[in-house]
Amino acid sequence: MTMVSSGAISIGGNATSGSLNRSAELELYQAAGLYNSTGTATGSLNDAFMRNMAGATSGAVSLGAMYGKSGYVVLSYTSPGTNSYTVPAGVTSIEVIAIGGGGGGGGSYFSFTQGGGGSGGGGGQIQNTTSLSVTPGQVLTITVGAGGTSSTGGYGTNGGDTTITGTGVSVTARGGLGGSLGGGARSANGGNAYQYNDGTSTYSGGIGWVSGQTNGAGGGAGTNSAGGDGNSLNGGNGGTGLSTTFHGISLSVGGGGGGGAFNSSTSPGNGTNGGGNGGNYSTGSNGFNAANAGGGGGGAAGTSGTQYKGGTGHAGAVYIYVP
Repeated sequence: MTMVSSGAISIGGNATSGSLNRSAELELYQAAGLYNSTGTATGSLNDAFMRNMAGATSGAVSLGAMYGKSGYVVLSYTSPGTNSYTVPAGVTSIEVIAIGGGGGGGGSYFSFTQGGGGSGGGGGQIQNTTSLSVTPGQVLTITVGAGGTSSTGGYGTNGGDTTITGTGVSVTARGGLGGSLGGGARSANGGNAYQYNDGTSTYSGGIGWVSGQTNGAGGGAGTNSAGGDGNSLNGGNGGTGLSTTFHGISLSVGGGGGGGAFNSSTSPGNGTNGGGNGGNYSTGSNGFNAANAGGGGGGAAGTSGTQYKGGTGHAGAVYIYVP
């Protein structure tokens, strides 16, 4: 999309007397991903995309500031569910990052006088395709995987897969595996995660430590590394995900959740790249929810009398760069 320096303006719609009519205005917002399926513009000339195209650092921009400028589009799909995207005219290649949903953290249960900490959920897999061939007018179906959940005294569930499909197009980012249940003087092993840009291989969650009444649960694996093992002093940290900037969007995603702590001498593990932290025995807590796309939920605190649940994994996401 290029704005000219003089004469009539056309952006897939019409313009008269130098003013955009409703049709062209909606086409402009649609190109920027700021237009919903019911025909309502959801953005304005104060949006980051518009400022980027105009070369402005802040504030609303005028159409005059956009004369002679060309812009790209970055589309973001961050809520669980299915959407469709129609490839614009003239576009034959796009770049995508797909992130699977993070696994839920494991809970903890009471058994006699002891209960081990629950483990961290695995991070969602990341698939980064720098050049995906498409056809103008092609309809892509985009499904964002949900984050895994946990129940009180239960195992974490797996995160959902995130997919992009269409004729000749198939991208799948697998969801992270749920964390295990800790209890009965046993701290759990962390959930596994599928490796970055790999359809079948996994990183393992950390191993839970067991030694009498002193045990820390394992951290969930991330899409880029295994989860940390628990030990006598700490729950394991979550494995690493991905930190990157995707055409102006900062991402810290796909990390594992931290393992829960068992007793007051044990610290919970930390989540990594958006994974949730493990629950803390001293304050008696559930595992913490993941903060960023594809993060695994934190494992629950161990207990000697109360059951807790793990944190919820974060939903996945899809980012599409349209040159």
